[in-house]
Amino acid sequence: MKISSGPSEGGKRDAVAAIKAALANVKAGRTKPARTALVALAKKHGIPWLALLLLGACATVGLAGEGDEHVRAVLGWGWQERPHGQTLASDLLGQFVDGDPRRPNFGGYGPYGGPTAHGFFFFAFNAGRYQVAGSPAAHVDHQIGKLAVPDYWNHRVLLFDLRADGSLAGHSASALVGQERYDQMEIGQGPARFHFPAACAFDPAGKRLFVADEYNHRVLEFDVHDPARAIRVFGQRNFDDWGYDASPGDLVWDSTREDVRGPKLARSANRRGMFLPRGVASDGRRLFVADGDNHRVLVFDLAGKENGPAAVAVLGQQDFAGYQPNRGGKPSLATMLFPGGLAIDPSGRYLLVADTLNYRVLVFDAAGTIENGMPALAAVTLPQIRPNDLPNPPYQRTIAGAVAVAVDARGQIFVADRRGMRVVVYRLEDVLAGKTEPTAAIGRFEMSTDLWQMKSGYGGPTGLAVAGTHLYVAEPRGNRVLCFDVADPDRRAVDLLGQFYGTDLARPHYNKYGPNGGPDPYGFDFADGTPGLSVTDDGAWLLAADPIGGRLLFFPLAGDGLPLDHSARLALGVPTLDARANNYGAARFNRPGHTVLTDDGRLFASDFQGSRILCFDLPNLANATGRGALAPLRPFEPPKDRRPRPREDFEFRSLDSGTPALHVLGQVDFYAGLRDTASRRQMGKETSGLAYDRKRRWLFVCEKLNHRVLIVDVSQGVETFMPALAVLGQPDFDTNAPHWGQADWHPRGMHRPSGICYDHQAKMLFVTNGDNPSEREILGFDLSGEVTDGMEPALRIGGPHATVESDLPRVERLLGLDEQHRRLWCGLFALDLSGDVRKRVPLVGWFGLGPHGDASKEQDNHSGKLPSLLGYSVGFCDRFGGAASAMAVNSRTGTVYAADTSRYRVLCFQPSFSFRREPIEFRNGTEAIDITGTGGLAPLRFSLTGGRLPLGLDLDGETGIIRGTPRDKPGAYETEITIATATGTTRGKVAIDLKDKSP
Repeated sequence: MKISSGPSEGGKRDAVAAIKAALANVKAGRTKPARTALVALAKKHGIPWLALLLLGACATVGLAGEGDEHVRAVLGWGWQERPHGQTLASDLLGQFVDGDPRRPNFGGYGPYGGPTAHGFFFFAFNAGRYQVAGSPAAHVDHQIGKLAVPDYWNHRVLLFDLRADGSLAGHSASALVGQERYDQMEIGQGPARFHFPAACAFDPAGKRLFVADEYNHRVLEFDVHDPARAIRVFGQRNFDDWGYDASPGDLVWDSTREDVRGPKLARSANRRGMFLPRGVASDGRRLFVADGDNHRVLVFDLAGKENGPAAVAVLGQQDFAGYQPNRGGKPSLATMLFPGGLAIDPSGRYLLVADTLNYRVLVFDAAGTIENGMPALAAVTLPQIRPNDLPNPPYQRTIAGAVAVAVDARGQIFVADRRGMRVVVYRLEDVLAGKTEPTAAIGRFEMSTDLWQMKSGYGGPTGLAVAGTHLYVAEPRGNRVLCFDVADPDRRAVDLLGQFYGTDLARPHYNKYGPNGGPDPYGFDFADGTPGLSVTDDGAWLLAADPIGGRLLFFPLAGDGLPLDHSARLALGVPTLDARANNYGAARFNRPGHTVLTDDGRLFASDFQGSRILCFDLPNLANATGRGALAPLRPFEPPKDRRPRPREDFEFRSLDSGTPALHVLGQVDFYAGLRDTASRRQMGKETSGLAYDRKRRWLFVCEKLNHRVLIVDVSQGVETFMPALAVLGQPDFDTNAPHWGQADWHPRGMHRPSGICYDHQAKMLFVTNGDNPSEREILGFDLSGEVTDGMEPALRIGGPHATVESDLPRVERLLGLDEQHRRLWCGLFALDLSGDVRKRVPLVGWFGLGPHGDASKEQDNHSGKLPSLLGYSVGFCDRFGGAASAMAVNSRTGTVYAADTSRYRVLCFQPSFSFRREPIEFRNGTEAIDITGTGGLAPLRFSLTGGRLPLGLDLDGETGIIRGTPRDKPGAYETEITIATATGTTRGKVAIDLKDKSP
């Protein structure tokens, strides 16, 4: 069976001709004909490859808004609240419109439901780069009243409304900068995109907002009343240029550790360019920019309007060509080391610089002319910092020390002391007089004790803003902004942004953390580790791992195999359904993965980072979730006289989460985590799959980095650190070399096996073997007879050494088995096991992840090419298997579940097509688009077999999308449609309700 996703020659010619015509029309000022031509082409060719081409054309000719959105809709590419393109998934977990679990969002992506109007993504756990949350900015004015928060990993700035006293007027953003919608997190250049925005500042009048766009090495200036597009850029010659020191675009991590963080740099510090700016401030006449990796502050005159102006002065370096940390010597009042946040006192005279890794704040007199390299008037070093505590060259860029500074109307200086987990308070007059004793410390309690997990170096404040009597503190580890009353520095935080109980914005959650509103019973964080999925034998529960959350979630399934209500009922590894934690011990995971639940209630769960398998006892899963767990969710009425308690029953159930494991396999105890070791008892890192023989009660453990499969006999019970029965892929238990210890392929060896399943009917164990697509194969071990160490597989499917005939186009890493329907799923391809599997295993169909499931959208840190989707997040996820990284099959219903790592979701595919139950509504004279139903084992072919469509509407034979502009009599229409797949045909009726043009 051949898969074709590319354009036809006729399609290419049509596309080129239409785009040329559109460009000519736009050049002549005729935008409407240009839009019409592109829309007509979209109607003719409704296929994914054209989406990218047409959307690029729309952007080129400036057809924003209606034309762009219509092309997206016509092609079914990423629209909201419905399946898109040829994916035809029936349901999903993890992504919802506005966080509402009743409204799945097939176009959303990002951890824990993706970006919203109330959540932040400050901290990407284990993302291989430094962690920082940007500095917010506040402006209290009866007409402005805004708090600007740079949402770092979501590549946007959120604007929140403030009251006159500086307190929050609401917990949901009122405006958005850097994205078109709140559920986007796209990286880009131009006047309306960011690449890791790091800091914000308002001018004194509140009319302008300046944003330090760190990885585009620039600062953008916005009109606060119309912030959709920047009006000016600093640091680059124009909006489309990017690159450090105003050089041609080049992706770099920082100016240190060039061996691992980027290409060798041709340093060329100058008057215009920047290198990872991290702070910004304005006194109305001038713009001050903390040019972090050039270890300086640039001063720009705001009088002009041209893009990319040259700076008029520099601080921290002797001249514009200097870029050395501390000018290549010891710290002085004229040097800097990775400057961060900036602030200007209310009088407009003093510029305050958070000299981050010198652990101090510098105070410059900016009232008159600023001379290049002039020294600061004064400096205050953080408490308990001695000269020996300061870093020495060669420096490695870390976010520590005095990372941010703010000053209020009374002259109080607030300094973010990240290592001290607090905000230290000074008086400006004291600092100018040489007094260095702080007057108070704010936030120590919240920043050190309120989170379920705290690791050294991850916590602490990194961004500050003052509004009236309120101090706003950005805390990256908590993905939150804390609000304090500065009139009472010993008081706990009085408000919070970013973390709430579910989607109830009236209930801030001070014990919760995690990106985009943090963990809940609905979402996942797939930024690292390997997600795992499994289905219980009765088809009633889907077990899904949230690796970064350290959680194993239990989702109840309805009779059709789809999620009951998208909400988990039980979590293991964490104490509640809205907590996350990664650690060792009997009650914690260090990134959970694959699972097997046996018929006697034992649960085996792999621990990706812990190199172990935890064994739990859950004899009655429904009872384990608590009384009434499967009943419909009910709203919670919060008490009015106090904060709700963390474990109080609200809209989520399960107060019995966090059950500890009874035994551990692969490690000597619950707190050991040895890796890269192989023995009869010891397991290695990255368990890539589990399977189970129900009759003999054998547990099969696929060990990716030990290049083997272990067979553990648990028929007589489970004991901690118990030995395995047999090993496959290696000659003995103590060997863990790829290819049987040889340089190349060996018939009995394995190389990074990554998928496993067991066929009880044929007593056949299937294992995906091979590290790259060219060598990857499916091994079939016949376990019906004697099982010996290192036995040779009975068959091979795919790869260069195949012994079985199959038209499988490629072997994927993942395996799943549908025993009832006799299908072996390899990734999202279905193979027929009903015949003689030793001779032929034919392909019967597949599912697709859709245009956004493309695993090729990967960040390349060394090529200098910019990403087109999620940047570092997608690149990091793709290291662990691309878009689809885990799968499971419900043998009772045939439903297939796939973890789409790059979009942080679990897709649910029904093998048979399900028609829409409710009528499709169209209006005469209005362009419209809808879909006949969901599900179906691809390739799908749709055709009309009875009834008729209203005039002007057509059925797309490949996607089941009905589109067009109806022009018929209003009324009820019924159309009979036949759907043909590789497994047979299905007929059904679709009702259409055609209404008059006027609503």
